[in-house]
Amino acid sequence: MTGICAAEDFFEPVHPRWTLQRLAAHQQLHLIVAPHPDDDVIGAGGMMALLARLRRPVAVVYVTTGAPAGRRSAGMASARRAEALDALRVVQARAAFFLPFTSKDVRDEPARVSSVLLRIMNRVQPMALYLPCPFEQHATHQAVTRMTVEALRRCRTGACELWGYSVWSALPSSPFVRSVDITRVAQLKRAAIEQHKSQVFFKDYAGGILGLNRHAAVFSTMQPDRKEIRYAEQFLDMRMLVLNRRLSLERFAAQVFVGASGSAE
Repeated sequence: MTGICAAEDFFEPVHPRWTLQRLAAHQQLHLIVAPHPDDDVIGAGGMMALLARLRRPVAVVYVTTGAPAGRRSAGMASARRAEALDALRVVQARAAFFLPFTSKDVRDEPARVSSVLLRIMNRVQPMALYLPCPFEQHATHQAVTRMTVEALRRCRTGACELWGYSVWSALPSSPFVRSVDITRVAQLKRAAIEQHKSQVFFKDYAGGILGLNRHAAVFSTMQPDRKEIRYAEQFLDMRMLVLNRRLSLERFAAQVFVGASGSAE
């Protein structure tokens, strides 16, 4: 990718009525940053479906194409884009931004990727932003979290809500963690994940994450003790990273664990 690209260059509506102009004009937009196609519905598919029921628009930024590095990957990138759109239709998200980067770009050229994220954030000015939490084990997820925080700190929208979701790692019980009951939309979340056929062919991502969501519903100290809550997604409140621009991700993560220790006493 060369030159300066605008948000319009990456935008694709899930429903034709949702133009970029309409999305940017909405005061309650929720924007999800996903390192790969499928991370959004794995980490926050229940929340996405709940927001749709509240008539709050959701859009997703897919930072990488999800195609394997070092191969002729156009076919795989196209397939994963189609799968992502099918999944977004299941949870009734409104639009997506498909960036052309690879995991190698994220690793080697973070400033270039971060600048595109900044352009999109400035264009749509979300009320709430979701990104991988700092405890993710996947290296690309870690890099995307860091560059998203850096972009948001330069964004003219100010301190919007900032929530970390988990894909590869469970969140600790902590005052920083919010649990959301997704019981009534859990099967929609499963259906959305299963649209990513190229990925679930190899791993049962739906079974894995819904198992984690089931665990959170039963064992999280942040969740009420009610048997009818069968599945819960957990989100880490990361607004402190925007309010305190000198706070590093490492220090923030350490504070979360200190809070977790205190909440268990």
